[in-house]
Amino acid sequence: MTQRIRGNCQFCGQYRDLTREDLIPKWAARYLRELGNTGDVLLSIRVRDLDTRSDLFNNRKKLGSFSAFKIPIVCGECNNGWMSSLEDGVRPIIEPMVAGLRTELTIKDQELLGSWLTLKLYTFDRLKLHPTLEKSVSTSEQSVVSDYEMKSFFAQPSPPKEFFARVGRLSNYGSNQVIFEFARKTTGPDLLELPQGTPASCEFRFSLGPVLFHCMFTNSESSKYYLPEIDILPQPYWSIVFPAVTTQQWPPPFSIDFNSLELSQGGWYNPVRDAE
Repeated sequence: MTQRIRGNCQFCGQYRDLTREDLIPKWAARYLRELGNTGDVLLSIRVRDLDTRSDLFNNRKKLGSFSAFKIPIVCGECNNGWMSSLEDGVRPIIEPMVAGLRTELTIKDQELLGSWLTLKLYTFDRLKLHPTLEKSVSTSEQSVVSDYEMKSFFAQPSPPKEFFARVGRLSNYGSNQVIFEFARKTTGPDLLELPQGTPASCEFRFSLGPVLFHCMFTNSESSKYYLPEIDILPQPYWSIVFPAVTTQQWPPPFSIDFNSLELSQGGWYNPVRDAE
């Protein structure tokens, strides 16, 4: 019998029964299986501290399927309501990308992708993961995303002002491997307006098949005083999806060697060599 879990939903804030949100969306799991990705899935999760450049959490675990890992973080009303609608809207955009097809990302497509990636980043920021990956609980302790920002997204699920997202094509990936990497940066002595150690910004990247998503967020309090320098011009490795400026062609001209990427000190990371 599934254990009943009650708590405060991380988005609407209501104290309710919490549902088990799929870390990997069910539709994505089904689609990856249809593409021939069967058998055990290797799930890699890594959480980094950008200030010390150390791992806070780094674990790999074999799963029976893509949808085997679930997290109790949101209520059923949110999970089966606006969050489900957002997943349904982004699915026809992402599926051709995962299948390796050439496609066009319109402004509307990019805005939907930006909202979906905001949801993924916000959700991951609220996780406190058990080292075995067998259980997890939501927490706001040391979260970059504030309760106010979580509830604002619930009221209007669109990316916040200081949010940037892009997507690239991996050249080397395991067909049954899904990678989640998250990194937080706190304020230091160079930012005296806020207490030292205040969560300020974060980077998040994850893969679905050959598609690598990467996004960055600075919270509203820190952005009053501090903004990392970000080059949002199109590059041969990336398609910028938020802020959406113009129609993008997928895939980008060059693919990315995942092993050549390193999370930066509060800014974008870039490939250090061509993967072609």
